[in-house]
Amino acid sequence: MRISIITVCLNSVNTIEKTINSVICQGIEDLEYIIIDGGSKDGTVDVIKKYEDFITYWVSEKDYGIYNAMNKGLKQATGEVIGLLNSDDWYNYKTLKEVERIFDKNKDIGVIFGNIILVDKEGNHIVNKYPSFNTLWYQMSIGHPATFVKKNVYDEYGLFDEKFKIAADYELIYRLWKSKVKFLHYDSVFTYFRTSGISSTSISLCQNETYEICKKNINDFLMKKSLELNNLQSDKPIYIWGIGNKGKFFLGLLYSSGIKVTGIFDNDKDKEGTKYGEIIVQRFVTFYANNDIQIIVTIKDGYEDVRKEIESSCKSLRYKLFYYEDILKSYEEMIESNNGCLTEIDDV
Repeated sequence: MRISIITVCLNSVNTIEKTINSVICQGIEDLEYIIIDGGSKDGTVDVIKKYEDFITYWVSEKDYGIYNAMNKGLKQATGEVIGLLNSDDWYNYKTLKEVERIFDKNKDIGVIFGNIILVDKEGNHIVNKYPSFNTLWYQMSIGHPATFVKKNVYDEYGLFDEKFKIAADYELIYRLWKSKVKFLHYDSVFTYFRTSGISSTSISLCQNETYEICKKNINDFLMKKSLELNNLQSDKPIYIWGIGNKGKFFLGLLYSSGIKVTGIFDNDKDKEGTKYGEIIVQRFVTFYANNDIQIIVTIKDGYEDVRKEIESSCKSLRYKLFYYEDILKSYEEMIESNNGCLTEIDDV
């Protein structure tokens, strides 16, 4: 079985040698190693040249972002199985042998993913990161550098969508999962992932793109069903309490599912008067109503605080409180049982 590994890089002189060595020392018989450099000026190319006898193909030229570079590598790859390893990460010493063995014994599997260990800039252990496949519907919950995909899966379902600048790996994995490609989680450390270089700007962009992907792929029927399972009626007034990141995300899910939201409460004065669609955010102290309303609390661990505030300031109000995580949990369980494409093993 030929395994193709692709490393994309740009000005990675301080880390890429460890990455390269972790690939070429894996000890598998048929390894294709591809490096796509974005035109480095810091000595990265000199490191690549040092190891070019072990590299099947490499190029150094300007690209249009990390996923454009990855797509270049994927188009060059000829292996039956393909992995992508960042230029500041490295494989565990036996990763590719394990991957080879698992795919060989599980012919119907399209994607294998393992565990990762997060390390700091110096390579010191921070924490073990275990994938959570059942939360994949709203976040990239498996480690992309610890994921291996069959080439025929890329051939059938496509490469990275380059309109996403930082979350195209999530969009691709979501696309494969939604298409019911069979995934297998192998409970072993595959990759060491360096967390340095992740800026707050990158985190914000990743969150926004992730939300966009999730909302685009929301299952309208199952989201409405999850409301019903929690005894929330979509034909009666629904209010959101809390319009932080989680509140915006949940509001977007409801909108994407065609569920009407009547109003938004948030006690942050800076948010008062902000519009989301046609809804204006208001503080609860300014709210007057005598009809039955339903309030979904999106503040983490804020359910009781909201209940106490309502009871102390508006005792005559007829209302029902719901916690957004209960609704998402119901949706998550239905999505998981509706898909059913994951296999878990810890030995082969």
